[in-house]
Amino acid sequence: MAVHRRGSFTPRLGSLTTRLSERSRSVAKESKLAYNPRSWLETLDLLALHKKGAFLLVPCFLMTLWAVAITLVHAYWPETIGDLPVYVPTVLGSTMGVLLAFRLNTAYSRWWEGRHLWGDTLVAPRLLLTALRQRETTESQKLPPGFSAEANPAMRELGGWLIAFAVALKHHLRSQPIPLTHGHVPNRRQGRLSAAGRAASQSLPQQARRDALLEMTRAADGALSLLAPSQLYHLAQSKHPPLYALGRVHECIEACLEQRARRSWALEQLCYRQFEALAVALTGCERILRTPLPPGYVGVLRLIMLVWLILLPLSLLDAIPTATAPVTAFASYLLLEVEDVAVQVESPFGEDNNDLPLHVYVLSCQAEVHRLLDEGEARDDTAVGVGGAPSGGVLPAPSCGARDAAMMLAADGGGRVSSLEARPRGRWSWLAWYS
Repeated sequence: MAVHRRGSFTPRLGSLTTRLSERSRSVAKESKLAYNPRSWLETLDLLALHKKGAFLLVPCFLMTLWAVAITLVHAYWPETIGDLPVYVPTVLGSTMGVLLAFRLNTAYSRWWEGRHLWGDTLVAPRLLLTALRQRETTESQKLPPGFSAEANPAMRELGGWLIAFAVALKHHLRSQPIPLTHGHVPNRRQGRLSAAGRAASQSLPQQARRDALLEMTRAADGALSLLAPSQLYHLAQSKHPPLYALGRVHECIEACLEQRARRSWALEQLCYRQFEALAVALTGCERILRTPLPPGYVGVLRLIMLVWLILLPLSLLDAIPTATAPVTAFASYLLLEVEDVAVQVESPFGEDNNDLPLHVYVLSCQAEVHRLLDEGEARDDTAVGVGGAPSGGVLPAPSCGARDAAMMLAADGGGRVSSLEARPRGRWSWLAWYS
């Protein structure tokens, strides 16, 4: 009587999965958040002083000019400018410090909430594919040898829409159109792809625009390779691509559950909880993006900062007249840099140094989905005939008295030595099972 025994669980990853995994690891190492916190030079280099924009440089330059003008007037016409008591900037500085600390704390809480929501976006594909695959495995033990239940189209389409959700969410948060190609495209195709992209963006007839977009999907290498070109086209044409992908994820979950001979309440609850987590992540990211800090609070803080910077050189004229301008310039840069960091952190979905590396998370999602699908398809059934064994069952591990049965299972049909091999008898034979 034939016994269907599970084969090797050694992962057999495809070339696409291997390439995505290597790309994900390399990009994660090159991310801005992957810096060495024990290196002073690397930390200071991340400030990117040469890339500061008008938001920081223009106020800093104006405050420096003001300090220089005050110093010159005090040097040539000292009677025109009176002495400012030191406690005035001290009191304003204390108030400004409290408000600035609260602003930084609020901005970081928004940054951390965004990271938490993207973590849920990465956890959901892992749990969904793993739970559906394992449940499918237990129900497919009575299937014919060589049939892999994990290779069904519904599972692969579910993985494709999970990747599409992450890709669409990233571009949605950055207000970018969804590209239908991936970054792993040879250089010789770049000209053709850019021409196709320009053709798709112009006001062409519907069929011409569809052909241009499908031309781009055929050259795609792996990010959305689990979906058909028509599905990618509808995703790119949607008014709300992440919500569209989320709806397709729900349909794929329903299809995977409908394929089962027996519905499991626990499995359904797990799947719907992960679907709800994706919906919550989408809503939470949009809330962070579209709800900045109240303008009144930010305006009051910036007003206090400007007043303090204007009064600072007046209080330094008598103490350090020659160093008034450099000290004012340095203090202006520090305060404006803190405000610049707060602006970046409170909306963490951009492409600044302090923003979340969304491209790293998307690549990680792609690599993990493809890895789970490839490992599921690599597990196949092999039939081994053992007299007297129950049909469709799984043989237990041989004991010391089952030496003959273990020797019959020592090698499978492919010539590979299995883990069920003969163990020596004797008083100390139990040690051989753990050796």
